[in-house]
Amino acid sequence: DDDDDDEDEDNAATQAEIVELRSALSTTPSVPTLLRLITLLNGQADLDGVRHAREHLAASFCPLEDAVWLDWISDEERLARTDVEVAALKQLCLRACADHLSVPLWLRYVQVVGRTGGLGLVLDEDGVDEE
Repeated sequence: DDDDDDEDEDNAATQAEIVELRSALSTTPSVPTLLRLITLLNGQADLDGVRHAREHLAASFCPLEDAVWLDWISDEERLARTDVEVAALKQLCLRACADHLSVPLWLRYVQVVGRTGGLGLVLDEDGVDEE
C-alpha cells in the first residue's frame, strides 16, 4: 500500500506541475517550459497532449533543435501503423527537414521512407542497407 501511496503522490505532483507549466505557457511561452511539459506528458502517456505541445513548440520557436525533431519523429514512427499514419510521419520528417538544413534530419527521413517501403530499402539505425 505504501508503494501505491507514493505512486499517487508522484502522479499528483506531476499533474500539478503540468498545470503550472500550462499556466506559465499561456503568459510566457518558452522552449524549456514546452520541453519539460512534453517530457511530463510523455510520462503520463498523454499522446494528444504531447502532440499539441510539440505543435505549439514548432509553431512558436523556429528552428527547432535536431534532437527535438528526432524525438518527435521516433515517437510518431513507433505509432504509425496505417497508410494515413505513415504518410503523416513522412510529412513530419519533411517538416523537420524544411525547418533547417540538417544531415541527421535528412538521414532520418531516408530511414523512415526506407522502413516504410517508400524506396525499397531496409536501413538499419546507421542508415546502412541491411539487404
